[in-house]
Amino acid sequence: MLKNVIIVFLILTIVFSINVAYSETLQDRQKLEKDLKSVEKEIDKNPEDAKLWHVKGYILFELQRYEDAIKAMDRATEIDSNFVEAIGNIPFWFIE
Repeated sequence: MLKNVIIVFLILTIVFSINVAYSETLQDRQKLEKDLKSVEKEIDKNPEDAKLWHVKGYILFELQRYEDAIKAMDRATEIDSNFVEAIGNIPFWFIE
């Protein structure tokens, strides 16, 4: 009987942990989506700001939208060909 109680407790603990992790992941994703919208509004106001394009690329990467992320980083380097952060990030993304 005690063995069954322990097994049920362990199963419930695992299920709870999975639900908490999923909830945190969902909240993180929702925050990233909100941040992306904010950055896009700023880009509309300042389309030649390489830093904004860089931030957009980073957010898109975190959202696993890799092709869009690379396009945003490319845009940042088109605006400022010496923008080291944008140039340097792309190769490291594919190492992770």
